[in-house]
Amino acid sequence: MWTALAQALATGLSLWKDAEATKYIDKLNDLRRDYYEESNKDPALRSDAVLDNLEFELCCVSFAFSARAGQQNASPQPGPTTS
Repeated sequence: MWTALAQALATGLSLWKDAEATKYIDKLNDLRRDYYEESNKDPALRSDAVLDNLEFELCCVSFAFSARAGQQNASPQPGPTTS
């Protein structure tokens, strides 16, 4: 599930042409790095609680991105101009 959600978010962010996208991309990269580091630890040292927290954070970032992108899509678009 982690990989699917991270990839879906990455795809959405790559299509989002907004200055705020960098903030979300940076957070996604941090989460990916932390998840990779934790999941590749020796099983005796690995913490399922840390992995669960990282997954929760990924969901929160996904919800925040979805809400923010949705706000922009709902804002009034300039109509055609008449001359």
